[in-house]
Parts: sequence; C-alpha cells; structure tokens
Amino acid sequence: MNKHRRITKFIILTGLILSCLISNANPVQAQTVTNKSQTGLTGLLNEAGQSAGWQTEKIDPSTGLVVILGVFTRYVLSFIGVIFIIYVIFGGYLWLTAAGSEEKVDKAKKIIRDGVIGLLVITAAAAIYIFIQGALSAATIAS
Repeated sequence: MNKHRRITKFIILTGLILSCLISNANPVQAQTVTNKSQTGLTGLLNEAGQSAGWQTEKIDPSTGLVVILGVFTRYVLSFIGVIFIIYVIFGGYLWLTAAGSEEKVDKAKKIIRDGVIGLLVITAAAAIYIFIQGALSAATIAS
C-alpha cells in the first residue's frame, strides 16, 4: 500500500507542476503604458485584463474584479483538467500492472471511467465559462 501512496503523491506533484507550466504557457510581452495616468490600481487592472486576453486600451477599474476572477477561473479549470488526465493515466498504469488480476483490472477500469467522466464535466464547465464570458464581453462592449 505504501508503494501506491508514493505513486499517488508523485502523480499529484507532477500534475501540479504540469498545470503551472501549461497555464503559464503564454509568451511574455513587453508593454509600455502610453497614458501616465494609468498607474496604480487602474494600471494593474489593465495589465491583468491584457494578460487574460482582453484586447482593450483601457479597462474600467469597476470591471477589474471580473477580469481577475476570469483569470483565476481559467487557472482552476486548467489545473483540474490536468488532474483528471493524470487520473486516467494512473488508471492505465494500474491496468498495465494488474498482472491478470480481475479485481485490479476492474479497479483500473473504474478509475479510467471516473477520469473520463471528470474530463467531460470539466470540458462542459469550460464551454459554459467561455460562453458566459463571451456574452458578458459582448454586453460590456455594446454598452
């Protein structure tokens, strides 16, 4: 049982590292502030919005929390997706090392099934998030 705990800890640690690397895969770009009044909180909110993919010149400070929550949501969805992918890989590993034992194969199949269901749920959550973000973005631009 101790061997399985070490493997589980290794998989979780690998998932954490991979999720950090994947979620920060955007290239770094040097940006200059053209308007000197965009310092302080407004400048930070504008930078956060631009790093989240918003292509705007100026972001109102009242929408800063929305932008920050959007970035946080993307990181969380990415992290959970990586965890479920690692969970499916772990199930495959258990299946490969089952050595013909029916109960170990059944356990591995259950883990893989649960991992695939989790991936589907996360994909649906990401699709709903993208839809809502697009609708809110269109409503903000229109007003």
